[in-house]
Amino acid sequence: MNKKYLSISLSLLLDTIVISCLVAIGNFIKNNINISFNIITIILFICTVLLILFNTIYNKIQNKKYNSMTNEDSLNFTIKKKEWVNNNILKLRDITIKQYKLALAYSLFNFIVILLSFISSIVTLDINSFDLNFVIFIILLVLVMIIFYVMIYDKFDSLFTEDKKIENYEFTELKTFINNIFKEENYFYDVDVEIYNEVNCSITYNKNKIKVYVGWLLLKALTNEELKSVILHEVAHYHNQDLEYGKKVTKIINKIYIIVPRFLYKLMCPFLAAIEFHNEGGRILGSEYYENKADDVVLQKNQSQDYINAVTKTFGLRLMNEINFLDIAYKVNEDQKWTEESIKLDYECRINAYNKHIDFIEKVSFNHLHERFATHPNIKERREKFNIEKVDLNIIENNNFNNDIIKYYDRNNEYCFSEESSKQYLEDYKKYVHLKENVDEYNTESLIDLLSKAYDFGDYETAKNYAHKILLINKEQTRANFILGAILLTVDFSEEGIKYLKVVLAQDGCEYQFDALHILGQYYTFIGNEEELEKIRNIQVRVMDSTDAYQELIKINPKDELEEYNDYEVRAKIIEIVKEVKDIKYVLAGVKKVKELTCCHIIVFFGQLKDKDEFYDALANIFAYLDLRDEQFNLLKYHTSVLEKNKKLFKDELIIYNFKNKRG
Repeated sequence: MNKKYLSISLSLLLDTIVISCLVAIGNFIKNNINISFNIITIILFICTVLLILFNTIYNKIQNKKYNSMTNEDSLNFTIKKKEWVNNNILKLRDITIKQYKLALAYSLFNFIVILLSFISSIVTLDINSFDLNFVIFIILLVLVMIIFYVMIYDKFDSLFTEDKKIENYEFTELKTFINNIFKEENYFYDVDVEIYNEVNCSITYNKNKIKVYVGWLLLKALTNEELKSVILHEVAHYHNQDLEYGKKVTKIINKIYIIVPRFLYKLMCPFLAAIEFHNEGGRILGSEYYENKADDVVLQKNQSQDYINAVTKTFGLRLMNEINFLDIAYKVNEDQKWTEESIKLDYECRINAYNKHIDFIEKVSFNHLHERFATHPNIKERREKFNIEKVDLNIIENNNFNNDIIKYYDRNNEYCFSEESSKQYLEDYKKYVHLKENVDEYNTESLIDLLSKAYDFGDYETAKNYAHKILLINKEQTRANFILGAILLTVDFSEEGIKYLKVVLAQDGCEYQFDALHILGQYYTFIGNEEELEKIRNIQVRVMDSTDAYQELIKINPKDELEEYNDYEVRAKIIEIVKEVKDIKYVLAGVKKVKELTCCHIIVFFGQLKDKDEFYDALANIFAYLDLRDEQFNLLKYHTSVLEKNKKLFKDELIIYNFKNKRG
């Protein structure tokens, strides 16, 4: 039986059993206790109705409040929240736990009132008489059945749809290393360890078990002493009881969700969502304080030089880990697994990039600005706090954890690799190489298509080359400016990229505007350019509003009123591209307007795809052509069944191509 239907069936069965037990309890009271429950039933029913009404109305008011917030409202809210967190940091966690306890108590109160009201209605029920008590019973029966069904189904659904558990590998070398550090600090626990792909280190405490997570790249690039200093920072979190707080909150939340699963919070605890939203924000905004407290412990350990070496190297390695390396991806997909050769290549590519930009990393360590909503002290602040003038950024390969790293990659091979996706990657790359070898460098459409593919594959030098060629033809071309600027700032770490992203920022309603804002803001923060960072902050809300409008603009909703698109030059070009593609049945062109922005949606409808290569090549050609135009376009594809079901939205007059008569 399908797991979903099994969950439904078992939930209905148990729901029936629970309701039957409640009815039995009500009948037992009715037959054994000589008390009139009529007034009690009415009072409890009124309380139940009032509670549900209050909860529902409160939930709607809160949703309306948050949904109506502009980007400026959200930014001001976060700034005020940060100020409140700073002023209440010492009691922040106690306040959080108290709020969750109140949510638990309120949820339990609602649950008990509804349950007592239902049992009371059973006591007063006369099934032979259609009176007020009978109506109350039916209303409460439906309500209680829904509540218990959702509660039970939630448990079964979680049980049956649980993701396949990844087997824990015993990382012996790392486990011994970390357990010895804990013993040196007089914590005699059996600490679990995990290796992951983040260039970071973290610690958790769950079910009375401590677990330390370490990024594989740190195991290769930090010395044992540097790695020890980072682990000491995590031990400090345990020492400061930071993990106990998380454990307490999780325990309370789990209790709440036993009573209030899924959408039932709207009925039984409408302010739970607001509590979680506010406290998640408070946790993030307050985390810098607790990171500094952990640093204070490390400062007492005579590990200052190693620690600053480690955090500065970690910063640089994290930047390199965010880069897509074509050589690595191709090698792994070609072998369809990680091998010792590809593991070595993975390390070498990132270390070579690190060494190439070591001067930039050192520059950041002297100039890094304090971020407005920082979660950790930055590397400049840590250098100053630990009073370290000279940082050793040179990396000497650490081979002490090689066996554990191989186990980590073996696990990736077992759980994360798909033969199908590897074949698709190689097929796509082969097409990309063919296009690159046969590109018409005077055809801007082809160059834009290749530019996007080169960027996605991590072929950055080729992407820069194509971007420069495109900008010689049209210096305002958005995609070329964004990709070139992004590569220069996030891969080459060159200030030359600033001018290209500024072109993108100047184009309101541009799809890349928000990403350009983020990249520029991050780069100015790294190099310590306060003046330019302040300019970015001053246009932040405008860009966010423009991005929100753009996101709405490129969506197609059933209630949209699309207008006919009458640029016949564009229509003729699109028809020219699609007319020989047998799988394309219709092409529709409709204009959508949001505020002062307009977008022409080009929608391609297809039937059964017999020649996928031909179909997707046609889409790529349409996309490349539209990208050359100054107007805003969005290219979509749907099966013809969608056209048939949405005749009101996709009106006949919007169709510019029909495979039957190839009209345009």
